[in-house]
Amino acid sequence: MDNLKNDRKRLDEFLRSNENKIEFEYSNCDNLHLKYFCRILNNSWAQQISKIIFILHHYLVYSFIKKKLFRMFGVKIGKNTYIGPFVKFDPYFPNLIEIGENVIIAISAGITTHEISRGKLTIGRIKIGNNVIIGAESLIKAGVTIGDNAEIAMGAVVFRDVPAGCTAIGNPARIITGSGYKPRNHSS
Repeated sequence: MDNLKNDRKRLDEFLRSNENKIEFEYSNCDNLHLKYFCRILNNSWAQQISKIIFILHHYLVYSFIKKKLFRMFGVKIGKNTYIGPFVKFDPYFPNLIEIGENVIIAISAGITTHEISRGKLTIGRIKIGNNVIIGAESLIKAGVTIGDNAEIAMGAVVFRDVPAGCTAIGNPARIITGSGYKPRNHSS
């Protein structure tokens, strides 16, 4: 019980800080770590309500309604952004998501601020820069910053930063740069 109290305290300190990512590790190799991590994540009634609303809103078609709901729960969203139908945002820590101006997030893309892997829980901020297009079924993972003019291809899993002027393609995503690549301007 002391470990849970200490980990929740660490989580609260992280949420108040400007750090990009925090990790919790559990030494036991069986499924007990899943139960433990779920207890860390589900520590307030507000998170339970936001989880229900986020599950419902991902079926909404109209972008302006989705943006209003996301903003109500703490997502920072800039001007001229479009969030397509079936786009999923992680309901646990919406205040860790920041989306710039002129961003298009297409059908079925997912943005997750937490990830549970074998014996480890990762929670991180997500910052998506200006003029970014994120394709259908892309997954942006915890602690990732995406730079200006990036284009994330369909089906990509992005688990590291995408620098300004780059494209990420593939699954998992790899960063494409070079003299032949010229980023498109999507601000029109």
